[in-house]
Amino acid sequence: TDLNKRRQLLRKAVETSEEALKKALNSGFEANVAYAHGIFRWTLRLLAETEEDPEEQKSILERALLEANETVKLLEQVETRSYWDRGVNQVERGWVKYDLAILEKDSEKKKSMLQDAVLDVEAALKLLSAGLVIAREEAPPSLLAVVARWTSFAGDVFDRLYKLTIDREYLKKAATAFAGAAETFGQIDLKNRVAECLWKAARVYDDSGEYLKAAQNFDLASDNYNNAAEKVPQLNE
Repeated sequence: TDLNKRRQLLRKAVETSEEALKKALNSGFEANVAYAHGIFRWTLRLLAETEEDPEEQKSILERALLEANETVKLLEQVETRSYWDRGVNQVERGWVKYDLAILEKDSEKKKSMLQDAVLDVEAALKLLSAGLVIAREEAPPSLLAVVARWTSFAGDVFDRLYKLTIDREYLKKAATAFAGAAETFGQIDLKNRVAECLWKAARVYDDSGEYLKAAQNFDLASDNYNNAAEKVPQLNE
């Protein structure tokens, strides 16, 4: 199947990236080592997505987390002012932690792991924002899209924490994150992504009993979905 082919290719990619890491370690250049750990982490995480056995998936993700920890630690030491690269690698460590939390069956452990993941994401968003300032006064759309994507992801984690704990503070944080992501996507006119984030915000407001805000966000989401659809070229019959 296509999934099996993808898994086989990714296993080869993991082997290749592990070999690249060994060469980087032999080079003695810490920046090269940091990025090699990052590439190894990235291929491991992709491989984990193809695994159907939860235990195997967990094992691969745990190895990916070790690599992510090394990347974050080294970049803090040798690329202190490379805020964008540090932010990207820290947010992706948070993603690995999130994936591990989803696999966890014990609710208390899951909660702790999700909290740890979102701390990484929040810290990473601060680094990414600092990176945008340095990049230039008018940030490129591609960079803004990255920040918006991970802001929305923070909202997803907060929403999951609410469902796990029924702590309404997480609902507030989720709504704030989704609204922030929608605003940033709006700056680069990605109306479909704006609509997606507004829809998530509306659902959160609905869960919190703020029905007027929920209705307003549902309406805004619908408008943005319609505007996005109008931009799609009509196919000739």
